Amino acid sequence: MKFQRNYELTIETPLGVSITITPPFSIVFNTTRNVHASANSCQISLYNLKKSTRRQIYKDRYSTTEYWKIILKAGYGTKLREIFTGNILEASSTKQGVDWITTVSGFDGLDAIQNGYVSTTLSKGTALKEAVKSVVDNMPNLVTGVLGGDLEKETSRGQVVMGQLPEAMGTLTGGNYFIDNETLNVLTDDE
Repeated sequence: MKFQRNYELTIETPLGVSITITPPFSIVFNTTRNVHASANSCQISLYNLKKSTRRQIYKDRYSTTEYWKIILKAGYGTKLREIFTGNILEASSTKQGVDWITTVSGFDGLDAIQNGYVSTTLSKGTALKEAVKSVVDNMPNLVTGVLGGDLEKETSRGQVVMGQLPEAMGTLTGGNYFIDNETLNVLTDDE
């Protein structure tokens, strides 16, 4: 007996196709969630999807500008909780014995990390909290969450913030940020 274990996996392709997979298809997944400046990850294996679905779930790891949204919910009975939201890095299917296994690898905030870029000048007296919000607003598929830490401070001099998301957030927060379900949060170690 599986104690009413349940899941729902939703994949949205860049072409606007939404694919939802639920039991009775078997799934094996492993998620890693961090509170450090590194991306949460998710590895999923789906068993014996029909051929047309397998063909739709294919992404080359080197097609970095394509946003493939993935949402994984898991729980018991009808009580499902979102445990991972992110972007698919790669997905493909292989045959092993009698089973077709579709493997999906995703990262939280991957689109913003790979494809986001900011180049801005902050004038003296700019609130760090507003600067962080401005950077996040310019990143694809990322929203602002909790902004704690030392962000109540203002810049003491003019400052240039330039680069991809990790460089920009490193400059503004000293590395005290993390992305969770495509939401950027800034917290210090004691918060």
